[in-house]
Amino acid sequence: MSETNSDQPLEEHYNAPLRPHDFDGIHEFDNKLPNWWLWTFFGAMIFSVVYWFGYQVLHVWAGSLESYQIEVKKHEAERDRLIAQTMDLTDEGLLKLSKDPEAVARGKATFHGAGTCWTCHAVDGSGGIGPNLTDDYWLHGSKPRQIYRTVNHGVPLKGMEPWGPKLGPKRVADVVAYVLTIKGTHKKGKAPQGELEKDEPKSAPPAKGKTEKDKTQKDETKKDK
Repeated sequence: MSETNSDQPLEEHYNAPLRPHDFDGIHEFDNKLPNWWLWTFFGAMIFSVVYWFGYQVLHVWAGSLESYQIEVKKHEAERDRLIAQTMDLTDEGLLKLSKDPEAVARGKATFHGAGTCWTCHAVDGSGGIGPNLTDDYWLHGSKPRQIYRTVNHGVPLKGMEPWGPKLGPKRVADVVAYVLTIKGTHKKGKAPQGELEKDEPKSAPPAKGKTEKDKTQKDETKKDK
């Protein structure tokens, strides 16, 4: 370390200016910062402004929370797709589900959940903003599969949101199972809407001792006469 002449000013000895302050006789040189450091500093300032406007003001890019929510929705959609593949969502399968007390109880609980079906269709399904679910008139079909499609995809033009993304296929199927149990109970409520769609009555069994073959033979005998 070089020694300084006590009579020689520090700035002259080190060929560097001193800052106009000292602390307990300690002086600070006013050295110029390296250009790479200055460019890094100013670049970080510019980047922070662009970052803040892009994420917080203009929302050009998805933030951490939004990115997480997008990924969660992707995984939930894939989960629901796999669940739907293992379920019997045919008319017969949904009718069978409506005979399962546990599935009907789950569907009823969802139907009466916070902000779900009952808010538009009333607690007993007799209708309010939405149509009466207990009569024989249906706007979008009364078959189990048609009801499932209506609940799952919604009817945006009529104000009904799609419940599939919120509930998933299993809970939608449970709701349909419950709706099938109140269908045709004819609760007093909103006036009928849509088309009359009564369930087709089951054909009566053939008379005892008579078969379809006997009936055919009888018809042929009549023609011969």
